[in-house]
Amino acid sequence: MIKLLKSLSRIKGFVPVKPEESLSPLANHFRGWFEIHIYNIAEEIVLDRKKAQGSGDKLVLIQIDIGGCRDRNLGKTEISKIEEILGFFHNLGKDIILRVSYDAHGKGMEREPSAYNQVLIHAEQVAKIAYKNRDKIFLYQGLLVGRWGEMHSTKFLSTEKLRELNFIFESKLVGSVYRAVRRPVQWRILRQRQIPGMEIDPRGLGVFNDGMFGSESDLGTYDPNNKDTVLWETPWNRENEIDFLSNVADAVPFGGEAVLGEGFATSHSTLEYIKELQKSKITYLNRHHDRKLLDRWKIEVYEGKGPWNGHSCFEYIEAHLGYRFVIKNVELSHGKEGSWAEITIDNRGFACIYREAEVFIEIEDGTDVTEYVFTERLNKCQPGASLTIRTAISEIPGKYFVSARTVDNKTGILFANKTSDVKGRIYIGEIKVKKR
Repeated sequence: MIKLLKSLSRIKGFVPVKPEESLSPLANHFRGWFEIHIYNIAEEIVLDRKKAQGSGDKLVLIQIDIGGCRDRNLGKTEISKIEEILGFFHNLGKDIILRVSYDAHGKGMEREPSAYNQVLIHAEQVAKIAYKNRDKIFLYQGLLVGRWGEMHSTKFLSTEKLRELNFIFESKLVGSVYRAVRRPVQWRILRQRQIPGMEIDPRGLGVFNDGMFGSESDLGTYDPNNKDTVLWETPWNRENEIDFLSNVADAVPFGGEAVLGEGFATSHSTLEYIKELQKSKITYLNRHHDRKLLDRWKIEVYEGKGPWNGHSCFEYIEAHLGYRFVIKNVELSHGKEGSWAEITIDNRGFACIYREAEVFIEIEDGTDVTEYVFTERLNKCQPGASLTIRTAISEIPGKYFVSARTVDNKTGILFANKTSDVKGRIYIGEIKVKKR
């Protein structure tokens, strides 16, 4: 391959366009801000299309309140309501984060079943619904119990009960739907300690943090006083937990809600917040909570390096949640073995893309479109890293475009480059027809 590359020369007649990053917002799937919609299945369900569209974000958190069924099984009516809600948002093009819980108003144990066996039955029913609708769900949060379904302030939080509930969901959803529990220590309780030096195997299980920046402990997410990571089933301090979560986030999306903790905020700059979001590999955040913190980000100016300098910190964070792919360089070459296209892509986002995605070139010659798909996938492009890919092509006169899409359902993935056309493709140049 090295000898072949040395023998390549640029294709004559190809007029390239220099790739540049665009600072315009991207409506990409599986990342970004989300809005919450809460439905109580014991009541009449009203599905408002305008309200559901919200701010136009691709992500939405659907919280289903089953507290009204706490002492009985979900019936056909309740199950149909849940599936109707999921289908409604899916048809609007939303990527669904699903949380089913007994409480959506902070009343915790008042809304939970009196018998643990009923929780197990509900877990079986909900896991079955989630599996049936797995094509609609990006991530499933929680294990039913606790205030707001956040797995605290509940009588069903023992290690034994957590593992039993988790087993029900994992047996149905592993390999189909990403899941997340509230705290990293809960994650560790559900997973055996890994052999030192080995990579963490999350098996589709991640963490969601709804107390981000609320205090030094992220409102009880960590233990600020514990620097010891030897005790696997205890909470660690902030620094060690962030390192741990970063490893988990290599394989499973991580996100939640950012909160303005007054004491924490006065001792940390927004740039420090951004560095932690980057280190934690955050994919999604609540668009409306906490407004005080989000408003602070909107008025503070980003003073880091690069084209975002001078823009608001809010704009910077918005653009970098999850993956952000930028085409950095394109070359078309030929040699003894044929012609090749080589593309270098940067992932400038906080996280990777968690769906298998492919890159392809389209050549428009006026009447026909010829497509060439690269073998290497975007999944290999880690945050803060570059990926160079190559594919054989034919030297066809016409306009050349680069695009990306998910492998499973062909969902378009947008690049953050200035030369995007109305179809979301990136124009990289053309080979003009030679005049006779």
